[in-house]
Amino acid sequence: MATQSKKTQAPSRATKPARAAKTSDKPVRAPKPATEAPAAPSLDAVGRVLAIHNVLASFDAAAARALEINRSDLACLRVLANGPQKARALSTALGLTSGSITALLDRLENDKLIRRAPSTTDRRAIDVELTPASARRLAKVYEGLEQGLRAATASQKKANLDSAEALLGDLEAAASAALAKLG
Repeated sequence: MATQSKKTQAPSRATKPARAAKTSDKPVRAPKPATEAPAAPSLDAVGRVLAIHNVLASFDAAAARALEINRSDLACLRVLANGPQKARALSTALGLTSGSITALLDRLENDKLIRRAPSTTDRRAIDVELTPASARRLAKVYEGLEQGLRAATASQKKANLDSAEALLGDLEAAASAALAKLG
């Protein structure tokens, strides 16, 4: 009887059939990333760019409130901060119809933020520029942001800045292509 009860018991370790290589009980982890820079931006980098965009959009909203104008008007002033523009070029840059740009320019001219003058190079065109007072107000509002951005980039090596500029250019091109597909 004692013999029969041994037969029904589980075999001892010594008598178990051999298994394939034993697997570890530790969780499987992804391999560590290579130390070399990836060929394409990581999703973290794209997320960071989107986060920066959101902060700058919030800054523009606050700047518009500080200047007591709307965001469309601010966008126009920011384009004009780079120098005088033709009304048609402003319309294109801001994505506005000719009627919308005329209304926007009327509003800004009534508030003495811009001035319009006949173009010296094309008698059919109108040149638009900031008034000296609005140029000073705009510069004052953006002064802190510009100083902060300059300080943030001042300690970077030229190669890093060149790489960042190239990446931002590629991201801009990708976003423009996506926008074109939307129509």
